[in-house]
Amino acid sequence: TLTLIKNSLKDIWGFRGTLAPIILEITIPVVALNVITNSDQTLGTYGSFATLIMNIAIIYSVIKLKTGTKKVTLPEAYYGGTTRFVAFMGVVGLLGLQLIPMLIGGLIYVSGSTGATVGLGPVEIGLLGGIWLLFSIPTFRWLTRSVFALYLVQDATIRPIASVRASSAVVRGKGWSVFGRILVGTIF
Repeated sequence: TLTLIKNSLKDIWGFRGTLAPIILEITIPVVALNVITNSDQTLGTYGSFATLIMNIAIIYSVIKLKTGTKKVTLPEAYYGGTTRFVAFMGVVGLLGLQLIPMLIGGLIYVSGSTGATVGLGPVEIGLLGGIWLLFSIPTFRWLTRSVFALYLVQDATIRPIASVRASSAVVRGKGWSVFGRILVGTIF
């Protein structure tokens, strides 16, 4: 954390002539939105979303300045940063769609276990759990194959669906080891 803060401050100081106007142009509308919308919860949500988008624009500016040689303008920072954000959210949506079979299995389990007026025996609970597990297997397989799409989509040349396909190609043949690492990471 200390190294990250130190390098961030060094970047800000090194690009102060370019970043200062961008930060001011982004900060003034965000502060104004927060002051205006502080009392209304719905408008406050829009203010938080605007803050997120503007922070992405700042991060994009720093990355472009660090890796490139040309000056970054506010429109380029805004649209460049939001393009990657939209692509990332597209991948999150695709991964969310992969959860549908597991959710259907969960709904079957919940409706079967809560609809009973008499307590369920171990056989019925095992059967309902087996149905949920059966529906969950495709979800676990798809998510294991698609896990690296969240990282691959950050490349400016790759689109959300292509990142899911590229992730599947990376994991091909190593599915169980990747699944095991995800499971251990989730437990910890």
